[in-house]
Amino acid sequence: MSLPFFVPILVLPDARSWFMIFVIRPKQAPQILLSLGLVIGMAFQVKAQFKPSPNNPLDGRPAPRQSVRPNDMLWMRTVWRRVDLRQKMNQTMYFPEDPSQGRKSLYQFMLDGLLQEQTLTAYSVGPLGMDDMFSTPLGKDEVLAVVRKLDTVLSIDPFTLEEGYVSIPTWIESEDIVAFDIKERWYIDAQHATMKVGIVGIAPVAMVIDLETGEYRGTKRLFWVNYDEARSAMATWPVFVRSNDLQYISYDDFFVQRRFDGTITKVSNVYDRAFVEYLGPEDALYQARQEHEKIRELELDMWNF
Repeated sequence: MSLPFFVPILVLPDARSWFMIFVIRPKQAPQILLSLGLVIGMAFQVKAQFKPSPNNPLDGRPAPRQSVRPNDMLWMRTVWRRVDLRQKMNQTMYFPEDPSQGRKSLYQFMLDGLLQEQTLTAYSVGPLGMDDMFSTPLGKDEVLAVVRKLDTVLSIDPFTLEEGYVSIPTWIESEDIVAFDIKERWYIDAQHATMKVGIVGIAPVAMVIDLETGEYRGTKRLFWVNYDEARSAMATWPVFVRSNDLQYISYDDFFVQRRFDGTITKVSNVYDRAFVEYLGPEDALYQARQEHEKIRELELDMWNF
């Protein structure tokens, strides 16, 4: 296989080699230089993506997404999904429990963005934890009230031996987060005849432990984060890639590429009920699989004539 005539010229560092392109192929020179520019640009992009550094700075640009006009949506369904961090595929969002190697857990990134960097906005889950409409933004003090509890304990002064009560702050740490709830919308794009999905919001879910007895009391949502509002910040948060230490992606890429696994807990319905509100645990899991198959079959049925 013979190489194009301009390939040997590229390996020569002399600037006159570039001028030879115009001499040998004057009519094709603009097209050749444009093609070379595209190749060089792609090479720089690949080089930037695979920087062998644990503190690799991401470019901070969210992954591009096609905008869809409301008139092009033929069908849409809102789906709520729980991402269990005990599953191996989802452990990237859980570890490390403490910041290490320039990486943090997803919850720790959220907490820093809310309290320190103030690049995110948290929304209340309501008194029963069921509000997911992003209607009530939380201030810094309100976020602190959610993620930090003040416990009053009896203490004895070691010098005066006097008894007194002191307040000890108890934080909800990364190790207390057991899942993330994701609200997303599946829709059919009529212009491209494809099924697409867009994440609406993400909510960390913490386990509830009785401080007196130490018994497990269940789980609770802490707050909601609007995904579209958080994409610029999430594009700067690095994610560990299991298969390649040199490859770096952001949490925005992580969710756009759907590198997680979750179980459907609710779909939009007239009663606004989750599966567990009217089904047992096994039936709720079976219903979740049915809803997943409905969406998959709907996408396949688009190509049946």
